[in-house]
Amino acid sequence: MRKRYEQLFLQLLRSTLWNKPTDISQLTDEEYEGVMLIAGRQRTEACIGEALVRGNVRLGREKVAHVMAVIQATERENILMNRQLTFLTEHLCRHDIEYYVVKGQVVGMYYPLPSVRQSGDIDIFFPEGSYTAGTQLAKRLGLEAYRGHEKGKHQIFLKDGVVFEFHHHLLQLATPWHRRCWESYLKETGQGDVVTINGCCVRTLPLCHHLVYVFLHLFFHLITSGVGMRQLCDMAILLRRCYEKGVDWQEVTTIMESLGCTRAFHAVLACCVLFLGVSVNLPVILQQKDFWWGERIFQNIMRGGNFALYQRRVSSDGLLHRMETAWMIMRRTFDFYPLAPQESLLRVWTITKDR
Repeated sequence: MRKRYEQLFLQLLRSTLWNKPTDISQLTDEEYEGVMLIAGRQRTEACIGEALVRGNVRLGREKVAHVMAVIQATERENILMNRQLTFLTEHLCRHDIEYYVVKGQVVGMYYPLPSVRQSGDIDIFFPEGSYTAGTQLAKRLGLEAYRGHEKGKHQIFLKDGVVFEFHHHLLQLATPWHRRCWESYLKETGQGDVVTINGCCVRTLPLCHHLVYVFLHLFFHLITSGVGMRQLCDMAILLRRCYEKGVDWQEVTTIMESLGCTRAFHAVLACCVLFLGVSVNLPVILQQKDFWWGERIFQNIMRGGNFALYQRRVSSDGLLHRMETAWMIMRRTFDFYPLAPQESLLRVWTITKDR
């Protein structure tokens, strides 16, 4: 039955991602509960709910009420997130502070129905020279700094329940060569792209660099803490957006090669094609081995759920939790090390662990 639930889940998810009808006409209570259990673990409940409503899939009365409640809660969450995001970015623009919002709410705007993408936190990258000004402005605007995260590559701020991560480094790649390559690409972003949220212009990375970053972030979590279906959906949506906007695929493949991530990129592309139905003309011709790895990535995602939370046995923070985290990283690293850059001494660490 589990395979049956997975098939129904993927069919409904693809319906929402590509705004296409589904041929599912009815779900039994057991099927509905099985599908929504998967969706809850993968943080895609509202996406599945939207497909059920739009497809007029017959459900029990209680199930209909539950679907509507899930969709409305996600919509309210996105309204709050977008309001706080535009509040901050408008002030950043007024003070002429350079920034780029990445992932999350920005990628959500590329979905056919942005309001059903379940939110996380808001990631903002401040290039060299603007990070200090950005953090100082945030404090003046009433954002509360979360103590204990001042070091490393980001600082966490809170505002009305919304979590902001201010980054002075987006990625900390393992080798000096890869770090220099990535930093050189970021310096070429210029003004980047603009996404309209709540009628406001929000800056983000150019599509090419944004796709690379979302992929690298996904791959980092795949070989460390685990990755969920929501992150794979973002990757699929960005691939379609790049195709529609005519992104230079040669530039994408060149960047992947320079960062040593070609094998991993091909595996993630294969996973998107196999399970999410990505049908755009891709920058590469995928091989059988790519689809084999894509299958393994999907199985890993389905076992662990969002950030592999459902593979954990120790929920509270502490020594045992950290030991379990280390063990999970070792296992994932062993499972996927052939995809990591060859230039890395151990061929495993694409990105160093968050401090």
